[in-house]
Amino acid sequence: MAVTHLAGKIPAMLSITLLFGMLLASLDTAGAQIGVCYGMLGNVPPPPEVIALYNERGIQRMRLYDPNQDALRAIGGTNIELMLGLPNDDLQRIGSSQDNANEWVQNNVKSFGNVRFRYIAVGK
Repeated sequence: MAVTHLAGKIPAMLSITLLFGMLLASLDTAGAQIGVCYGMLGNVPPPPEVIALYNERGIQRMRLYDPNQDALRAIGGTNIELMLGLPNDDLQRIGSSQDNANEWVQNNVKSFGNVRFRYIAVGK
């Protein structure tokens, strides 16, 4: 009885697998790049070591969840593209005043002109 029940599902699973494979084959992955999130919680290596590891492994995109100044200094001058996060804790303050928003951008983006910012992500 169990074999008959399973036999009816195999063609459907095979069709889904084949469809998924065709979808993947049709995607242009030549320009795809790997990015890695660099979280600061826990016992993590210091930013210069992490940047060296990124470079060693050819990782060209990074996400920082918040504007860690040491990490921003370490990534400066590299070819690593950065997605920088504006943490939830800062949203109310930044959103309540254009001056606060300008100050955040000045302190965390413009002050690091040699960083390749790709995106600013708002909230986590």
